[in-house]
Amino acid sequence: MNKLIISIFFLALAVPVLAQEAKPTDYTMLAPIPQLATEGEKTNAVTYVTGLFKLAIGLAGALAVVMIIYAGIKYMSTDAFSGKEEAKGVIENALWGLGLAIAAWLILYTINPKLVEIKFDIAPQQIATTTTTLGGDLPGGGWGGGGGILPGYPLSPEQVAENTQIRDKLKNNKPYPVLVNNDPCATGGTIGCTNVVGLPDSALTSAKILANACKCTITITGGTEGGHSNHGPGRAAFDLSPIGALNTFLSKTNPQAAFPSNGAKVRIGTTVYTFETAGANGRATANHWHVEL
Repeated sequence: MNKLIISIFFLALAVPVLAQEAKPTDYTMLAPIPQLATEGEKTNAVTYVTGLFKLAIGLAGALAVVMIIYAGIKYMSTDAFSGKEEAKGVIENALWGLGLAIAAWLILYTINPKLVEIKFDIAPQQIATTTTTLGGDLPGGGWGGGGGILPGYPLSPEQVAENTQIRDKLKNNKPYPVLVNNDPCATGGTIGCTNVVGLPDSALTSAKILANACKCTITITGGTEGGHSNHGPGRAAFDLSPIGALNTFLSKTNPQAAFPSNGAKVRIGTTVYTFETAGANGRATANHWHVEL
């Protein structure tokens, strides 16, 4: 009996709640049900399930009373010791079951009254999306993924200062520095200047690790400045000068990298190095390794 009462209570709680906004559908009752509606009245899912919940609590109490009365009669009408013990067990189980059902509801209500509310009209949560790039507000659209060439853009004094800080940190990498071939494109140029402001930390860290791994000084020849189709602020992509020591290191993974031709690729972990020759893609002004994470 104890299990029956608890099962009725918790089955009433086992109601799926869908996080979607939908208009309640009215339903006309065909027969009166306690706590819900009388015959012919209209109701909806929220009212219906709430009523079933209350009805289940009521049924649990009613069944407990019935079992207590039954066990009481049995206790009084039998002289057998075993019969009296069995009746006492039924009474105890009924009281425990009813107590657990009421206690479960009271505990939830005490913690938060909303825990015992049954609602289907849960409003969808609005999740704000933000985009953060290094160096402040830098252009990020109109390039890569079929978006064309990133146009040149000027840098603010703050962005130029941050670009200098990043260059200094790369240059001070130990034991092998990472250099940048040109000054930043402060006025929005796309040739003869190189930006590193806007490169993600993953790209900067990758360059440092590569320099130490190949035991050579490497030079960044292309960064986030305009004029590229697959570079830009926030994108982990940059170009490197193809010096002999770097080529030798990459050739340990792909022998073609020792004397690379256009399109030669080397994959190390999640980083892909692609060799591009001057003019091969219509934008390159010198041979370089295009690095993309």
